[in-house]
Amino acid sequence: MLLFFAERIRFIRSEILNISQKEFAQQTKTHQPIFSRIELGKSSGATDVILNIINFLYSKGIDAKCLFDPLYDIHLLKPEISQLSIDEIIKIQMDAKADLTKALRKMELIEKYLEKINTSQ
Repeated sequence: MLLFFAERIRFIRSEILNISQKEFAQQTKTHQPIFSRIELGKSSGATDVILNIINFLYSKGIDAKCLFDPLYDIHLLKPEISQLSIDEIIKIQMDAKADLTKALRKMELIEKYLEKINTSQ
């Protein structure tokens, strides 16, 4: 659980908020070395530090649930994704599924062709 939390914090800090450890530590009233240990999974942080992190994320519109719930897809927090409508997200998923289906069909054809070659030898 500690590494899960650490990975989530690191992803949100670097990929979503796009700030340094030092900036994040300042915003959460934490010393940077302590925050570094949290991100490395070497420390869970004191309760007051965790509460400061949660409050800071909340101030940025990020629900604390994303830190603890393994079913929460934190990639959806990325601005380029979070600003899409449900219809746009569904279209992207459908396009990806269609591309995958085409690729699987091509793989099946290649496998059949290779099987045919192998049996004829």
